[in-house]
Amino acid sequence: MGIHDGGYTRDIQAGQYGAISTPRTTLTHGETEGSRIPIEAVRELRRSFQECYPALANLTPFVTTRVCW
Repeated sequence: MGIHDGGYTRDIQAGQYGAISTPRTTLTHGETEGSRIPIEAVRELRRSFQECYPALANLTPFVTTRVCW
């Protein structure tokens, strides 16, 4: 299941051109921290599952998540 949206930014440092948005990945932040997505995205995924696959809508936790940057 995916949500195609404008997305999120994660500003961690200011450089010559302003804040830099860097991805949170399992390689850079570890398995648990690197696969977290914003809570708003989790809620939207649950709503989408409820419409398409109601039996899956409330199963927890997701096996894996990610944000495409």
